[in-house]
Amino acid sequence: MRLDTIQCDVCGIERKEANHWFVAIVPRGEDSGVPGIAFGPLGVDVSDNPNLGIEHICSQACAHKRLSQWFTALTPTTKGTAA
Repeated sequence: MRLDTIQCDVCGIERKEANHWFVAIVPRGEDSGVPGIAFGPLGVDVSDNPNLGIEHICSQACAHKRLSQWFTALTPTTKGTAA
């Protein structure tokens, strides 16, 4: 029996048998109508909602990093402007 390989979408580590993983449930595209990012246990199925995607997350540290990336993407760029 062949099992699909799962890799963390944040750090790239490969899932081992005993690891406890999460998924990040993310909007697909800016016009998805989905307001944010959510986290859940590995195995969550969102295939019935075309506006959502799944990212595999290996640890709390990578979940924090992914959430930080999402917040950064929301923040308007302020380079070159005076505060």
